[in-house]
Parts: sequence; C-alpha cells; structure tokens
Amino acid sequence: MLFLWDDSLTIDDGDIDRDHKFLFALTNRILSAAEINVDKQVLAKLLNEYIDYTAIHFDHEERLMNKLSYPDKDSHILAHNSFFDRLCLLKTAFERNDVSIRNKINAFFATYAFNHIATCDRALAEWCGQHRSHDGALPCPPPDRAAG
Repeated sequence: MLFLWDDSLTIDDGDIDRDHKFLFALTNRILSAAEINVDKQVLAKLLNEYIDYTAIHFDHEERLMNKLSYPDKDSHILAHNSFFDRLCLLKTAFERNDVSIRNKINAFFATYAFNHIATCDRALAEWCGQHRSHDGALPCPPPDRAAG
C-alpha cells in the first residue's frame, strides 16, 4: 500500500506541507523496501531517516502552534509524543529481527502516519485558516528552521 498526497491534507503552511510531502515520499520508500525485502541495512537507514525527520517536523509544527497560540497544542503535542513512542517501538522490533516486522511497518504507517496528518494536522490547518490576516498571511511567520 502506498500513500498518495492530495490537497485535502494541506495545512496551508509551506514548511509544514513540504515536510508532510517529504514524509509521504519517505513512507512510500519504506513501504516499498519492506515489501520487496530489501537488505536490512537499507531499511534501517530509511527508518532512521524517517525518525530523524519526524523529530524535526514535529518541532516545526510545535513552533507554529506556539506562534498561533493554538488552543489544542497540548493534546497535539501528546499525539506527537505517542506517535514518536510507537515509531521507536517499531524501530526496536526491527532491530530485534521481529519476524512480523514488515506487517508492523505497514500497520504503523497506515494507522499512525496517515491518520495523524488527516486528523490532528487537519484541525491545526483549520485553526491556521481561521487565524490568517486579511492578506492570507499567518499572524506570525512560519517557524524558521535555522532558529533554534
């Protein structure tokens, strides 16, 4: 199963949307690699890249939520923490050579990765849309990746 980006998933923040599109592409690379049973080192590299980029992405979202005084920020951050915990459990299962790791990879991305964007981030997108200035800009600039 591959995940296709569509505009209904757009947050209307350039950095966040770029992150999501990159994570979708990386997810598809992981799912394809798991499906064809690539070398374990290749899959490990892809999973590590996903973990690293997810941490960066969650920081971007959390900065945006802070700048916008997003009222559901705390529950969204809890969702990030839960997502990341599950991602680390997946990596641990992978490192332990869990015989069902490919099924777990498919289930994780189908259940958590896609659903987080489609639900939690959708609510954030709606908040962003309601709190734009009349010229369409966010009241604060999106998070600066160089800041830190």
